[in-house]
Amino acid sequence: MREKIVIAFIVLAGMFSLPILAQGPPPPPPPPVGSDSEPPCWPPPCIPVNQGVVLLLLAGTAYGLYSVRSIPHKE
Repeated sequence: MREKIVIAFIVLAGMFSLPILAQGPPPPPPPPVGSDSEPPCWPPPCIPVNQGVVLLLLAGTAYGLYSVRSIPHKE
């Protein structure tokens, strides 16, 4: 009896969740007033890849090398 209740609950939950999955995405927001349809920063030279990212990559590489070298070698 308990198995039938669990199966019925799963079937009903699945049936009631299907309309939620069938909903479409919301429409995109309207563009700001007084602007063209292009993004605010195009072409890509204004993408923020600067010294901070380079320093973060260098620090990660240095830490990785330190971690690999600090592991004791088994002979």
